[in-house]
Amino acid sequence: MAASVNASEPPKKGADLQGTWQGVEVWDAKVKRDAESVKRMEIEFQGDKFVVRLGDEEFLSGRFSLDDNKEPKTLNLESVGQDGETSTIPAIYKINKDGLSICHPNKEGGSRPSAFKASAEVVLLTFSKQE
Repeated sequence: MAASVNASEPPKKGADLQGTWQGVEVWDAKVKRDAESVKRMEIEFQGDKFVVRLGDEEFLSGRFSLDDNKEPKTLNLESVGQDGETSTIPAIYKINKDGLSICHPNKEGGSRPSAFKASAEVVLLTFSKQE
């Protein structure tokens, strides 16, 4: 018999992000990507960890934190490089019927975007949920 969920428990923070998302579109002024390479891009959220893959290759991984109380919702992707240095990508995100959108600066040390709009300084990615 499956365990029942307590209806009075609030949803876990970031629960809507959990799972694997496949790339749909990427708007990046600095790097051009063809449709096939975008489809090979995945981001997986599990617990408080994330992994970005390009095909079978792990591109970026680490922990994430978010703030659902801000508008737009904020997402911090924190990773540790091979040199042991920690870097944080300050992003915004939204989930709607079309999928997941993540917007972040396209250079290290860039500021968190305030809107879902690609520019010379901002990358916008969209993903669809994998079953």
